[in-house]
Order: sequence, then structure tokens, then C-alpha cells
Amino acid sequence: MVKRSSMLFYTWVTAITVAAYCLAPIAWAQGSAEDVHVAPRVQQPHKSGQLAAGADITTDTRPIKVDVNLVLVPVSIVDPMNREVTGLDKENFEVFEGKHRQEILHFSSEDVPISLGIILDASGSMASKIERAREAVTQFVDTANPQDEFFMLAFADKPEEVTELLSRSGTSREGS
Repeated sequence: MVKRSSMLFYTWVTAITVAAYCLAPIAWAQGSAEDVHVAPRVQQPHKSGQLAAGADITTDTRPIKVDVNLVLVPVSIVDPMNREVTGLDKENFEVFEGKHRQEILHFSSEDVPISLGIILDASGSMASKIERAREAVTQFVDTANPQDEFFMLAFADKPEEVTELLSRSGTSREGS
């Protein structure tokens, strides 16, 4: 009987020793909350478009370099009141590539077509203003680019489609 309890004791001691030996590295890896466990990457300074010395590209893509004769630079100019400024010429603009001024060879001012949704408040609070709002919408549509497209939604309690997408000529664009 003594032998059996001794054997059980040694089995337990062996199991605890093995567990302590296997779990010790885990316990030792724990540190205080102030320890840094992940070292940040060190950024190597380099000029734009050039690799830092010793840097490796590990992707399968290569940079694309293309020489072009024309670059389109669309711009919209607004004043401090957020109103569009029109009537500007190429002399009013400068274009730079890096620090080098580029010559503007072609300049155009175009009124490109848009598709626009108009949302109109038709609730009771607009009763005294609805006629003025209707006139403003009519004037806006009448002075728009002939290729512009419009649709209108009105709302009071719930939104309701007043018109589908129409061109200025009044033709529907839904089927085209």
C-alpha cells in the first residue's frame, strides 16, 4: 500500500514538473503592461519616386511611366460666396509640374451636360411660397444646357415622383 501511494505521489510530481517545464516559457513571456511587445517599423527617408537604399520591392507590379502630350485638368472656380466664376481665360491660370511652370497649349470653357434631381418641399409650410419655388425651378430649367436632364420629387408627408428623368425638350430619357 505504501508503494502504491508513493508511486501516485511520484506520478503527480512528475506531471507537475513536466507542466511547469512546458509552461515556463509562456509564464516568462509575460511582462509588465509598460513592456513594448511589437517594435514599430523604422521609416527610411527617401525622395518621392525613388526607393531608399537597400529597399526591396516585393510586389509583382511595376510602376507605370508614360509620356503624354495632353493632360486634362478640369477645374471649377467659385467666389467666397460659393458662386461660380465664369469668363476666365488661360491667362488667369498657371500649371506647374513640380516647380516647373508648364505652358497651357489648349484651354476651353465648356458647359457640360448634367443629370439633376430637384426635390421640392410641398408641405403646408410652403403654401405661401410654392408659386415662387415653381417659378425658380422653371427659370433654372429654361436657362440650363439643352442636353441637361432633370427629374423632380416633391414631398409633404412622403416623397412622390412628379416627373421622371426628362431632357429640356420634355422627352423622357427612361427608355433610352
